[in-house]
This record gives sequence, structure tokens and C-alpha cells, in this order.
Amino acid sequence: AETKLAFTTERLIGSYRIGDDWRCVGPLLTPAPPSAPRADRPLVYVCFGTAFKTRPELFKAVIMGLADQPLDVLISAGDGMVGRAERGPLPANVTVRSFVSAREVLSRASVHITHGGCNSVHESLLAGVPMVCLPQDLDQLPLSRNIEILGAGILTEQEPVEIRQAVSFLLSSEKAAQRTRE
Repeated sequence: AETKLAFTTERLIGSYRIGDDWRCVGPLLTPAPPSAPRADRPLVYVCFGTAFKTRPELFKAVIMGLADQPLDVLISAGDGMVGRAERGPLPANVTVRSFVSAREVLSRASVHITHGGCNSVHESLLAGVPMVCLPQDLDQLPLSRNIEILGAGILTEQEPVEIRQAVSFLLSSEKAAQRTRE
């Protein structure tokens, strides 16, 4: 049989069964940029990848959950597909950009809110940033479950209160940060 390559690791796959013809070769990414100095307030980076940036309800749940918290929120929303009217007015602690360099932002972020896509997860892990996972499709749910099992993040519902609680927990948990770095 032909060999198939998976750009992840067995540890991230966890108990998910892949065929004997699959080989995990790790992420196809350059090393993470050096960690940048953290600001006075924690930075929460929010990005739902290419396919899920058109769901205003995702952005609204995050914005509602983190509004007026003692942290800064940077949302990468894509090509303006979720406009201001769709997501509502922004609290003072929330900034929305069409595009940011995920790897650069993660070098100074304290938490990453993500859909749990493979690239986003690997970028977070390489940067040592714990994740709040809001899986949307396909492999994201089992991958997010494994992130939680490994102690590198929390799988949660798309509810403002749950998102706020997950972010708060990760910001106060040195263990989650340590597990993510490992």
C-alpha cells in the first residue's frame, strides 16, 4: 500500500485510529518566532481559520464572553466577511483585524481561542500558548479533545460564559502553560 503522511504527531492524534499505512511526520512549520515580551494585560488571540471565519455567532460569543474583562482581545476575522453590523459594537478591550500574522501574535499571546484546526493547534503548541477550543467540523473535535487530555487547553461550548470561564482558567493555570510548552 502507499504510505500516507500526516503532518501531526501520534501524541496529538491520541486514541484516534489511523491506518497502518499512515506515518505521522510532525507539523510542516518553521520554528516558532521567539517569545515577545508580554504586555501589562494578557492578550487573547482569536482566529477560526479559513473555513469558519464567516460565522458571526462565533465572534459574537467570544466578544460577549470577554467584553470588559481585564485582558486584550485580538480577533483575526478574515477578509471582512463578518462586518461590524453582523458582530455588533466592540467593547474597548476588543480589536478586530482582517488579517494578522498568527505566528507573530502567538509569540506574545497568553491564550488562543481557536476552532481546533490542525494548523492552528500546531502553531499554538509551537508558541507554547494554551487553547480554548471551539471545534466546528471534521477532525477538530477529536483533536480538541486530545488537547484537553494533554492539558494544553480546554474544549468548550460556544457560549459566552463558558468561553470566559475557560479563558480565566487558562490564564490562572501555570500547569496548562507548562503542558503546552512541553
